[in-house]
Amino acid sequence: MKKELIGLCALCVYLTVEGQPVSVELNGQAAGWGIVNFQKPLYYQFGVRTLPGLSVTGGKDSLHRFDAEVSGNFYAYSTFMGNAYQDGVAGIRPYRAWIRYSSPKLELRLGLQKINFGSASILRPLMWFDRLDPRDPLQITDGVYALLGRYYFDNNASVWLWGIYGNGKTKGWEYLPTRKKTAEAGGRFQLPAGPGEIALTSHYRMADCSQWTHDTLVFRSSAPESRFALDGKWDLGIGISGEIVVKKTEKCSPSIPAWEKYMNLGLDYTFAVGNGLGLVVEHLLIQTSGHLFASSANTSFTALTLSYPLGVLDRVTGIFFYDWSHASFYRFISFNRQYDNWSLYWMAFWNPQNFAIFRSETEQNIMAGKGIQWMVVYNF
Repeated sequence: MKKELIGLCALCVYLTVEGQPVSVELNGQAAGWGIVNFQKPLYYQFGVRTLPGLSVTGGKDSLHRFDAEVSGNFYAYSTFMGNAYQDGVAGIRPYRAWIRYSSPKLELRLGLQKINFGSASILRPLMWFDRLDPRDPLQITDGVYALLGRYYFDNNASVWLWGIYGNGKTKGWEYLPTRKKTAEAGGRFQLPAGPGEIALTSHYRMADCSQWTHDTLVFRSSAPESRFALDGKWDLGIGISGEIVVKKTEKCSPSIPAWEKYMNLGLDYTFAVGNGLGLVVEHLLIQTSGHLFASSANTSFTALTLSYPLGVLDRVTGIFFYDWSHASFYRFISFNRQYDNWSLYWMAFWNPQNFAIFRSETEQNIMAGKGIQWMVVYNF
């Protein structure tokens, strides 16, 4: 965190020397939670997390602005099996640390940041740089160290360009991390299309094959990987969205497919029932093969989200997944009460023992099986 804070202080000094007005704001979020998994013996977890942040904004006029954000992820949790203590984890790491220049048509952002895009909202083939789980009420995900540029045209079209460096973990649907000391690069072009928009996206990186441990035969230490995507969304009374992603990886290992194809189709609609019943349905098909137009293995998921506001303060949400390949059903129900700064959540889940969706960074997933969770969140 020291380097991030030094960079933020440097921006403050620069803006002050230039005689530009500077505003500094402290904000963030704190949360505590408990989870009880009804396996035998009971498996439960208690934890706390805080994401304190410091933001700086300045500029000589309203059209040309500099701003920056630095925030940290402070967390600790303990797990128990029956009456016995099993494990405890505590840590501090940077969460966001970026500086940005923005004008009416141009935005440049450098540093540790969240980059996400696409038309799907649940089963996202374009989840390339994050690990957002729609069931997480906090929507927490690690960022990537990147330079992101966005240019906006007069007709609402936009061009995104990015370069990424220094990220050692897998992201999104990746099997392999990026090779150390190599850069990633990509871009996106969004274009209005009637009552919606359509976009083309591409990305290139060197995958680190040496990190693959599922079989002993590895053909090379690293391999080039290219991704191409087409996505769009339209409001036709019913919202329609779709994403198609094709990924090509030079052969690393017999168990890593050379070609991966992701296809998502989604619908969303709000029914005029009571306070308004929101519905989102998405279907995701994943194909892997040794050739572009072949298919040696298929995996498919269907997702359904229902959301209903009980009043001004309360909302109930249900998120359900079905894994057609393994005949597995994922169920998640959440009740949320929202105050000015406080949020209270009561949640229940009933999932398969082995997760095949939204990969966890930990080997053991406490959300497998049946259980309940509660969470208290304070936004400051």
